[in-house]
Amino acid sequence: MFHWTATIMGPEDSPFQGGVFFLDIHFPADYPFKPPKVVFQTKVYHPNINKNGSICLDILKDQWSPALTLSRVLLSISSLLCDPNPDDPLVPEIAHQYKTNKALYEANAREWTQKFACFLVEYSFFGVIMRHIGWSILWPWLHMQTC
Repeated sequence: MFHWTATIMGPEDSPFQGGVFFLDIHFPADYPFKPPKVVFQTKVYHPNINKNGSICLDILKDQWSPALTLSRVLLSISSLLCDPNPDDPLVPEIAHQYKTNKALYEANAREWTQKFACFLVEYSFFGVIMRHIGWSILWPWLHMQTC
């Protein structure tokens, strides 16, 4: 009950479009008075998301409010994908690239999305089999658009 997995679809008209991004969500014992800890399981090329999947987002830190819902948190993370904050980066090199060569940043983000967040979906009698670089998961309830 205190550990969930969530997915975010890559926002349209962004370098992340078509990707499926998995997140781990850990709720502290004193939730909702303390924010959940949310980390990406999927690798993301982004100035505010580091190689460990940690996310630099104010509502997950000092701007947390017990009134915030998990829906709002996921929406904020999705918005962050589209609108990075290079002035408060977790990955300064990517932030610098975003500021100085946005086209290259977007190409790299698109490449990582294709490499780490896109799946070949096969429908079978038992549900949907997602194949991604050598492994498969059977999720009978999954309906998604892929890259």
